[in-house]
Order: sequence, then C-alpha cells, then structure tokens
Amino acid sequence: MAESQSQHRQELEKLVVLSNCRSQDRGPILGFLLAAGAIAVGGFLILHGKEVSGLVALTGALVAVVVPFLYGKRVQRKEREIEEKRREQLPSGQDDEWEYSHPPQPSREGQRSKRST
Repeated sequence: MAESQSQHRQELEKLVVLSNCRSQDRGPILGFLLAAGAIAVGGFLILHGKEVSGLVALTGALVAVVVPFLYGKRVQRKEREIEEKRREQLPSGQDDEWEYSHPPQPSREGQRSKRST
C-alpha cells in the first residue's frame, strides 16, 4: 500500500509540474497573439482612414508589451543589487545562506569537574 501511495503521489506531482509548465508557456504566446492582433487592427484602421483610432490601438498594444518588459527588467536589477549587497555583508566564505552551523558543544573538562564533585 505504501508503494502504491508513493507512486500515486509522484504521478500527481508530475501532473502538477507539467500543468504549471504549460501555463507558463501559454502566457507569453497568448500575450504575443493579443499584441499582434491589436497592432493588426491598428494598421487596418489607419489604412481605412481612421488614423486616430488606429494610432490609439497601435500605441496601446506597444505600451502593453513594452511596459511589463521594462518593469520586469527593473525588478530584476533591484533583486540583483539586493543580492550583491547581501553577499558583501557576509564574511568571506559564507556565500550560502542555508549553511548549517553546529551549536557550541560543552567542553569535556566542565563535564568531568561536575562528575567528580
């Protein structure tokens, strides 16, 4: 029973990971299609004499694509700066924040003196 439960859990985890990967792939593709559609509609409107509406559609599509890109780059740069500052504050040789340190052990001499009293 334990083996079948373990196998079932692993299959579910695999499905969740695959589903998340598909979702992450679909987002940029759908965003591109939406932006391309808005640009196409803007171009169509401009060609048919609706310059203002066409420019609004083109500008909106470009802003919708460029602003998240620039914002993402700024967030990445800030995260990188924070990481660099954190690394500078650590003493040399302690780059791993998950490093395990052992608690101090009492000396053997202290234990001997307690036993002899």
